[in-house]
This record gives sequence, C-alpha cells and structure tokens, in this order.
Amino acid sequence: MKHALITFGNEESYGLSFVGGELLRYDQQIRFFDSDNFGGRELKEWGPDYLMFSPLTTFFPAAYRLATSLKTMMPSVKTVFGGHHVMSDPTVIKNVYIDTVVKGPVRGSIPRILNGERGVIETEPTNPEDLPKPARAEYFRDIPR
Repeated sequence: MKHALITFGNEESYGLSFVGGELLRYDQQIRFFDSDNFGGRELKEWGPDYLMFSPLTTFFPAAYRLATSLKTMMPSVKTVFGGHHVMSDPTVIKNVYIDTVVKGPVRGSIPRILNGERGVIETEPTNPEDLPKPARAEYFRDIPR
C-alpha cells in the first residue's frame, strides 16, 4: 500500500519520520509531500491509499482543510492523524474527513491501521530505543531543503 506523509511548516516533521520508519518496517511504500509546495495533482497521480498527518496544533486547521480537499478528490483514501498535538482536542475524531486518530507512539498502530481499524487507536507508551528508525533519508529525498 502507498502512504502519503504530508508535512506542515518549514522544519523536518520528525514525528512523521518515525511514522515513515514504522511503515517501512511493514514493507509499505511511503512518500513525503510538503504542504507549502503542494501539488495535489502529483499526489493524486501517485495514488496513495492513506494520507498521514501529524500537524502541530497551529497547523491543524490547514491540515484538516487539506485532508478535506484531498478526500473529496479521492474518496477511497483513508486519512490518519496522529501526534500529541492532534489530541489536544479530544473531539478530533468527530471530524467527518478524519478516519483514524493515533493517540500515543506509532509503534503498534500500523497493523491496526492496515487492518482497517477506524476511530481512535490508542497505543502503549514505549522506550525511545523501541521506536523505529526514522525515515529521514526518504524525507530528504522527497523534501530536499
């Protein structure tokens, strides 16, 4: 399956790099997209199965607008939001264009997402050494800043 990891802001999205690393452990295809230089057509042509977001609180409205627009263009795509900033609003899962929210570290969430689980997926806290290797090479391959 293909997973589009969509970044916001001008800094490396370190949380999404960990998500990418975990997806690679499950032999998933990943590609990072920069919302600041966003080409919706390019993303649509790539044909992702999932759109992955981990926006800081300040970028949540823009991330949700983009998720809404993309899901309207590609109704079968699944949207996944994660990170502690997303959970600053516990009603986030009530947004109609968000399929899944991950509360906690990415470790343990990917099989559940791939198995079609929707709603809030809560994962167990983990030690830093248990986290996946971040997909930094892939990030800078796709977003060369």
